Amino acid sequence: MIQDVKDTISSALILGGISKVYTYLPERPIPPCAMIEPDVEFIRTNETAYGVFHTTNWKIRVMVPRGANDKETNELDSYLDDLLPALWDQTDCNLLSVDKPFITEANNASYLTTFINISIDMQGGN
Repeated sequence: MIQDVKDTISSALILGGISKVYTYLPERPIPPCAMIEPDVEFIRTNETAYGVFHTTNWKIRVMVPRGANDKETNELDSYLDDLLPALWDQTDCNLLSVDKPFITEANNASYLTTFINISIDMQGGN
């Protein structure tokens, strides 16, 4: 069930224009890329009148090369413009938010990074 969700997220990210998607935190990421990570409250179970539902929460780290001018720094915005609709349309996402961009140091370089936070419903039961 969890691997299926990661595969679905990965496919949506690729459809949205990120060709390198990691389903783990790599030692040396190669931007532009996305990394799928479980969020702090990873799995939540709720019982409703319709049955038991499981929700998984994920953080998707999106990294792009840090630009020295406005044109280059707009690259992250451009990716987000394509990624958000792809994630919303291609997954069973019921909540999606994006954190403020920040600078990440990796591979002896600086990258512009943000987190896309999503919650995905998975129907389950006893």
